[in-house]
Amino acid sequence: MNQYLAKYFALYKKLILPGIGSFSTATQPAQLEFVEKTLHAPIHTITFQQDESAGDTNFISFLIKESGLDPYEAANRFEQFVTQLKEKLQSGIALQLPGLGVLTNNGNGYAFTAENL
Repeated sequence: MNQYLAKYFALYKKLILPGIGSFSTATQPAQLEFVEKTLHAPIHTITFQQDESAGDTNFISFLIKESGLDPYEAANRFEQFVTQLKEKLQSGIALQLPGLGVLTNNGNGYAFTAENL
């Protein structure tokens, strides 16, 4: 499932994990410094917003197309995957989400550390 999450996030720049939160990315444009005669590359940042919202139905459609599963099975597998993520977080395990970063439970909610892009 991780490969589908990473691909979806790379394509659509957002990802919602129901009951956990949503990830999004933003790009700061390149910056030119005339005095130093340097050009700084654009910076991509991943942000995490904890919320209890429902999932993104677009992800289920994406999962169906990518995996070839029927709609019921795709939704069921995604729900089971998210439930396992929540259980791991509640037990104190830090989750490495490929292409995104590390998600942990800090007692007051979830904390996210983005990967270096």
